Amino acid sequence: MSTELINRITVKKDGVYVSSHSSNDTSPYHSWRCKGLSEIYDAEGQKGLDREVIRMLYEYAELRGTHKSLARYRYAKDAPAAHAIYQKYMDKIDDRYGQMDEADQNSVWYKPTE
Repeated sequence: MSTELINRITVKKDGVYVSSHSSNDTSPYHSWRCKGLSEIYDAEGQKGLDREVIRMLYEYAELRGTHKSLARYRYAKDAPAAHAIYQKYMDKIDDRYGQMDEADQNSVWYKPTE
């Protein structure tokens, strides 16, 4: 499975542009208008955009480079408070999983692997 590598996120008059490429692709980064992020930004502003970018980072994307547009997301994802929140919920998931019987444990998707 590939990871989307993002090295810039820019808000322009006509929408949100992302400069990215896939980790399993040899092509260079390319900038493209992201329809989904543009719609969220139009409807909810910066707060909605931030929420969706963070969701992307936890699900399938990684930040690359040092462009200033990435600083807010890098901080939000790497801050000690973010790690504490993540750990709190991972502990809850672990506890719940431990309470399940073996048949149920074998039937659910639990910790993802690389």
